Amino acid sequence: SLIDEKKKEIKDIIPELKEIEKKSQNKQEAEVYEGLKGIKSAFNKIIESLNKREEYLVFTLGDELGEEKLIRFFNNFHNKRIEKGIKARLIANNNVKKIFLESYQYKGMKLKYTSLNLPTGIFIYKTNVMTFVWGEEPTAFVIKSARNAEKYRTFFDEMWKKLR
Repeated sequence: SLIDEKKKEIKDIIPELKEIEKKSQNKQEAEVYEGLKGIKSAFNKIIESLNKREEYLVFTLGDELGEEKLIRFFNNFHNKRIEKGIKARLIANNNVKKIFLESYQYKGMKLKYTSLNLPTGIFIYKTNVMTFVWGEEPTAFVIKSARNAEKYRTFFDEMWKKLR
């Protein structure tokens, strides 16, 4: 019958659709966000993509964290993060310890310090790694790649375990 034929057709298509879905999940792409408006949008994506009790990981920025404009920006961001119940773990260089103690004390945020000069402004969340560059024209480069994010996450976790 026609119905049986249609059922068979649908059954045959399902594996193909599953394959397409798998490929789209493994899709790798990159986005660039520029200016303050772009940065806000990039950081909002972190909050939108994570659920309550989920976390993101950060190799923090350096001395620029002492700038008033950046302190205000992150204050705004952390308020949204806290409201949604998202957690964060950060690794910062020893030379910004004072700045963190003065300006970046937030709920749901764990912080460890290192003497190593690590790459700065790296945010790892879900399948994304964002590099945040602060300056005249603040820019965020977001690489969406499950494999890449996994490598960064593993590196972060290994460092985290070694630090006090």
